[in-house]
Amino acid sequence: MIRIMVIGRGLLPVVLLLLWSSSHAASKPVQPPPEGYDHAKFAPEPDILKVFRGFAVSFDSKDDDDGDPGPDLLRVPHWVGQEIRRWEPPMNDQEDDEAWCLDTLKKRPKWFTDPDLYASGVAGNDDSYRSSGFDRGHMAMKLLVERLGKDAAYNTHTVLNAIPQRPKFNRAIWQSLEILTGAWAQTYGQIWVIQGPIFYDLRTVSWIGDDDERRIAVPDAVFKVVDRFKTAAEKEKVAPRDKEAPAVLAFLYPQVGPGYFGSSDEFRHARFLTTIDEIEELTGLDFKPSDDPRVERTLERTPATELWDPPVVDRNDRRNFVPACRS
Repeated sequence: MIRIMVIGRGLLPVVLLLLWSSSHAASKPVQPPPEGYDHAKFAPEPDILKVFRGFAVSFDSKDDDDGDPGPDLLRVPHWVGQEIRRWEPPMNDQEDDEAWCLDTLKKRPKWFTDPDLYASGVAGNDDSYRSSGFDRGHMAMKLLVERLGKDAAYNTHTVLNAIPQRPKFNRAIWQSLEILTGAWAQTYGQIWVIQGPIFYDLRTVSWIGDDDERRIAVPDAVFKVVDRFKTAAEKEKVAPRDKEAPAVLAFLYPQVGPGYFGSSDEFRHARFLTTIDEIEELTGLDFKPSDDPRVERTLERTPATELWDPPVVDRNDRRNFVPACRS
């Protein structure tokens, strides 16, 4: 069955479709997010909203993205949001480095689609990616979602959570940024991440998929916006009205760029920091980092100048990098 929840956000209600039918998730039931989680916090208003246990997706509909006559079918998400919290093993095991790992799926899941969106032509399926030369690039990273359980991780393999990514981009600098976001969740306790594709000039020039398949648009670039609450020390350094405003990092990565390959400590992610304003201009999205219009304007037009701690992740430090358990 489909359970419908309506929640208030500003002046507009948002309808969340929580999918319970196992047919929607390749025999894996889609569970609701844990109590207290809000994967769409700070996110723009959604188009077609699908909520999973570990993330929320705003998927592109039959709308007009480029201004040309007629609808556009990009078959990619506008954005994918996720709330990520610190993960720790049970208190009695925290001195054991071997306990700092996530119980993981032993077999890579098959990619699946949403039957209703596929039937309507809005979504593609895995056939379009096969032999394309592009990765099925996760927006919500499986390893980070796995903090909420193996079923949650399984459901990251929906094509609703993927965009075509160039392999050397997806498996190198983008993966490095994903691991950084996990480390920031470990450091600050709770973060919110919104990520999605960018098409320059809101136009698509490249596609994957044959003519007899559901063609999927290839984005020129990818954005990631990371929000968190300020620490007590940070609040002491800002004006009173800014104390409750989130700390924000906004990134923009072209799929092809210089310095993308090599060891992770050479990626220099700070050079890809940008403003929310620029991401809004390139995507047509409207982010909501604050309910105070003056604070929102400041947050959106002011770029961060440096990364949060840690700026680089040591994968041997189990307090910052929580890997999958290897049996």
